Amino acid sequence: GWVLTRDIANMFYVFVFLLIAFGTMLKSEEYNWKKLLPRLVLTALMVNFSRLIIGILIDFSQVVMLTFVNGYSAAAGGNFASIFQINNLLTYSKDNCAGQSGIDQNQVFVGALLALALVVVSLITVAVILAVLALRVVMLWILTILSPIAFLAGTFPQGQKYYTQLWEEFK
Repeated sequence: GWVLTRDIANMFYVFVFLLIAFGTMLKSEEYNWKKLLPRLVLTALMVNFSRLIIGILIDFSQVVMLTFVNGYSAAAGGNFASIFQINNLLTYSKDNCAGQSGIDQNQVFVGALLALALVVVSLITVAVILAVLALRVVMLWILTILSPIAFLAGTFPQGQKYYTQLWEEFK
């Protein structure tokens, strides 16, 4: 998809040159060649290297994201079970609890329900994180594919809002 949008954006540069020519002939300040030609050259470079530019930004954000994901993975799974002592709670049985510190079968059942609640909360948290990461990947694909058009729009004074909107989405 990116190659197609890049090629379409490159085709529109012919129209941009015509617009600059007519703007210069009609002495329009917004479309004068002195004002738009440097921006045109810059955006033409950005259109053709947009996948590289966006890829560098994505790789940088990926390093930051993996720092937090690795921190979570170190605490996830078995570590949550040991923090909340779910393993010890689930190993109690009627025979083990009968003579020790007044723990009866009802308390073991309530403890097992609380352990189940903690596991459910952990599963919901992991599911939400997974959904956010999947949505992030899809949005990055869409932004990468549409980036040549946004860079092309940055050439025009009226298209600056779309150009800045692309960068706002990356924040």
